[in-house]
Formats: sequence, C-alpha cells, structure tokens
Amino acid sequence: MTRMFQPGRGGASGGAERELAAARDWLPAMAFDTNYVGICPIRNAATLLNRPAAFVWDTIRATRNEAAAAQALAAAIPGRREIAQRDVALCLTLWREAGLFGPVPVDGPVPMVPLPSSDAGIALDRQIAVGGETVRVRVADPALGAALSDMLTDFPDVDGVCGRAFEILGSDAGGWLLTENGEPAASGASRSAMRGALMVSLLHAAADESGWLAILHAACLTDGEQTVLLAAPSGSGKSTLAAQMIADGWCLVAEDLVPLRPDLSAVALPFALSIKQGSWPIVSAEFPRIRWAQTHRFEQRILRYVSLPPEQRSNHPVRPNAILFPHFAANAAARTEALAPADVLSRLLGEEAWVDFARPEARGFLRWVERTPAYSLHYASGSEALGQIRSLLGRDETAPSSIGGAGGA
Repeated sequence: MTRMFQPGRGGASGGAERELAAARDWLPAMAFDTNYVGICPIRNAATLLNRPAAFVWDTIRATRNEAAAAQALAAAIPGRREIAQRDVALCLTLWREAGLFGPVPVDGPVPMVPLPSSDAGIALDRQIAVGGETVRVRVADPALGAALSDMLTDFPDVDGVCGRAFEILGSDAGGWLLTENGEPAASGASRSAMRGALMVSLLHAAADESGWLAILHAACLTDGEQTVLLAAPSGSGKSTLAAQMIADGWCLVAEDLVPLRPDLSAVALPFALSIKQGSWPIVSAEFPRIRWAQTHRFEQRILRYVSLPPEQRSNHPVRPNAILFPHFAANAAARTEALAPADVLSRLLGEEAWVDFARPEARGFLRWVERTPAYSLHYASGSEALGQIRSLLGRDETAPSSIGGAGGA
C-alpha cells in the first residue's frame, strides 16, 4: 500500500484511540527520490512521506507516544511549532486508516469445504517441472481443470518423485480448497480465486534458496537488450499488448505475475498468455490458434489461453530496465508521460503485489524504482503502442533511446 502523507495539507484528525505499540514493527524512514518512505515489513506496507511526516514516523517508532512526537516535531522544525500537534494527529489518523495500527492480520485455519465423492474423477492430473522442482497438479472440477490445463500447457511434463503436490477440490456452491502435500493451504469462494492461489503456489515452488524479493502484477518481455515490465491492473490491456509485442519480436519472460529475485532479475515461468474476450479478434491476426482455443469463464471474465513456442519465450533471468503502465482506451490520443518515482512505487504496490520489505535487499528494490525509467502509455491501437515503445527504447532508426541497457541502474 502507498500514499503520500503530507502534514499541513489535510484537516484535523479524529480522537480515536491508536495502538501505537504497532510502530515497533516499522523500519526507520528511508530517503526515496525527493521524499522518504516508511516501511512496515510485517504488514507488507510502504508509505510515502514528506520530511515532516518522516520525522513523525521515526519519532513514533522510537517513542510510541503522540505527545512526545508533537514536542519533538516542534523542536526540530520551528516553522511547524504551532501546528505540530495537529501534524502528528493527522499522520496517525491517516496511518491508522491505512491499516498500520491495530493487530496484524493472522491467517486462521483454512476452512474445510465439502469434498467430492471418491468416484467424482479427476479432470487434471499432471506432473510438471516448475523451476528446479517437480510438482504434481490435480484438479477435480472439470471446468477449472480444463482452464488450468490450458494455463499450464507450456510447462514441461516430467517423471520421477514429485517434491510438491497441489490439489484443488470443491465447487462454487460449497467453496474451494487448495491443498499442498495433503495439507490445507488456501481456500476461496470462486474458481478465479483458486486459479490465483495455484499460480502463487507455483511461483513459490519455483523459487531457489534465495527466495523472491518481490512478486509484481505485471508482464515482462525482453528482446535480448531491453527488458520491459508492463504493470497495470486487470483489464488495462497488458496481456493483449504483450501478445502484440511478442508478434513484434519480443520474448515473453513472465505473464500476469512477475517474480523478482534479490538481484531484481525477473525469472521466466511459462504460464500461457491469458487473453480476454474483447481482444480475441486483435490477437488472432498474429496468433490464429486463439480462434479455436477453448473458452474459459472466471466469474465475469471470459478468456482463452495462448500457448507460445520456445523461441517466443525467454529462458534466462533478466533485469527490467524500463517500466511501462499501459492503458488502452478506444479513440484515445496516443501519448506517453514520464512518471516520478513516487508515482511508480504507488502504482507498482497494488493489492496483488508483494515485496519482502524485511530483507536488506528491499533497499535495492526502492533504488531500482527510483532509477528505472517509467512511463504511462496511452493508446487506442496496438500499432500506436508499439510505435511509442520503439521510440522510447530507440528500437527504430528515427528516435534515440531514452532508456539504458538491459542491466538497469
């Protein structure tokens, strides 16, 4: 979660009790671009701060006392002496609203759901290679099994003893359960929730001993010299744009969820491209097999999966050196806009993102956000978007690149 907290730009705070003991879990405010960022690892939260808010953050962290923080702010910044108490109260109110106080949510036992009878059958049963791990995936529900079979179609089948076994059981009527090695691991109310839970589980299975520093809701593509992260909420057109970039010569690194290692390289995982119904005619020009691919419904989303041959995928970790936030809108004027690091951080850390802020490498993640060129990309057609990307990256002969090489800064 991110938000720029700036004392002096809001109203007076309410008088609700605040559980300041939670501030013991905060890290000291860190310089970020022209401001600061406050991090609470236990809540996977990052909060943007200006200078007075950063001082309040550090004082509350040290004293866990509102009055002491107001006195310290008045002494440290004389120009805010008369409003120091209001500044502190405003910060605490906003941070409370952001969920930085109060008990840390703890996952309870995974609720059990009605399981199918033993003769219900298994719709999907595959043993695949996920990173260096051998993983078995079993799904009882026919509709979900068919969808996940298409999603995992590019993962190679392997023999031997599996290290992890995931099974999804249940129904929309009674609820869903994901088990890992026979133990409840996650539950949900929909097929879509189970698809997401399985993807995250497979990402964690693919991690090496160093683990992931972050998992971002994005697609990642590379041409061997440049590596681009397409980050946007669902429905913004990033998977469609990824398909168009692949047709333009790019290779897919990761789709939908991008895992970053501690060195900030994105790791290749061969999930199939998921293309929503409205984009099928667009994508079919370069990927005609989508016309006869099976259709899958996840609540209100209707989609088909596109399998990619090995030559259209990257098999090596690559570090993104550009971040694009695509937004398709019919009849929109094509334009790009350079984004400030604070805006980039706020956009990256959405509800579906996770960063292990407890790791010392988290500072490197913040430096990467500061130094990596980032743009919002507005377009009404794929050709417009590809033209803008070529111009930004210097991939045509008429435009110099505004972005460095694949290693990043």
